[in-house]
Amino acid sequence: MNKDSTDGSGGFLPGFARISVPADGLVHEVEGLQMAVRRVRRANGRAGVAPQAPGGEVEIARFMSQFIRVVMVMSEDGLPVGRSTKPYGMKQLCTGAGEVLITSERVLTVVAIGESLLGDLDETRGAALVVEFPHARVETVELARKRKIFGGVKDKHVRIAATTTPAVLDLEPAYVLDSNSASPRKVDYVACADAVVRSACAVRLSRDGLVASERSRLERVSDGARDADGDDIVAWLIDANS
Repeated sequence: MNKDSTDGSGGFLPGFARISVPADGLVHEVEGLQMAVRRVRRANGRAGVAPQAPGGEVEIARFMSQFIRVVMVMSEDGLPVGRSTKPYGMKQLCTGAGEVLITSERVLTVVAIGESLLGDLDETRGAALVVEFPHARVETVELARKRKIFGGVKDKHVRIAATTTPAVLDLEPAYVLDSNSASPRKVDYVACADAVVRSACAVRLSRDGLVASERSRLERVSDGARDADGDDIVAWLIDANS
């Protein structure tokens, strides 16, 4: 990808943009993604960069993620599907850490520290990456787990993914730290995954012309129906059998 480019809102899944971090208290409107970021001072005194959704979107959950990874399909010359004659493949857009906001419509993230195809990310030096994954495009939500040495399983990450246009957003939820919480509150991986599943199901259930069988299937998924894939737990937003 061209490192002079800062905007991946036009046709990419997920959408993204490399931004300049605003000064304390100021808001940076992110063109093309219909979102904003605000430089905030948290209750513990530390500065941070927080994603903000426009009016009309309901905030479901907000937390810090100790690891954020985005993998997506793009052409050899860095263009989205359908925009290039070059071969396409999966590329890692970014890895890092930052804040995540789940709304009624999308998952929004600010990668405040890390690296990306657009250059290094460091909020203290003025650069961050924002990513938005619309619930309407989410096709699976996976709670990845791994075996413990002495038995049992441990949550590894939450994977939000699409297969029609391949894309992956991996999150490792860490803690909530908002204006009401001077001390970190741990985020449960299962609760994080379920928040995305319920919101994505609600978006699909709101569509006109949904057949009764698909409505019933989505309602079961929203209520907790999951499939096992080894130790992992998968929620299917699309019919896995179709």
